[in-house]
Amino acid sequence: MELVMPVKPDSDDLEQQQAVKESKALSIVLSSKDRIYCYQGISAPEVLMMNSNSSEIKTLLMDKKSTVQGLIVLIKAEVGSRYENLVNILDNLNQIGIERYAIAEMTAQDEKIIAPYRTK
Repeated sequence: MELVMPVKPDSDDLEQQQAVKESKALSIVLSSKDRIYCYQGISAPEVLMMNSNSSEIKTLLMDKKSTVQGLIVLIKAEVGSRYENLVNILDNLNQIGIERYAIAEMTAQDEKIIAPYRTK
């Protein structure tokens, strides 16, 4: 059986990638238990936890849009998270007018950041 892997980026592609300042990056993690974890940066993030059906996420996004110039939202979904929750986040971003966002992979760093909040 043949296994197809993504092509490794060449040096030109790596040079074109831009680093994102921690102060401008808001990570939204969609959990498998219909919870949403939000945090800004990775050095010493304050994690906010909310239910996916609450209006808190929209309020948070509106607040961040008005206070963080050049906000970039990183949406990360855990295995088992519901597609509906991703669509709701994308709808909120569109309604609020946040145009800079990306759907990213969960990393070990993300897991480490939200791990203490899973038991709450």
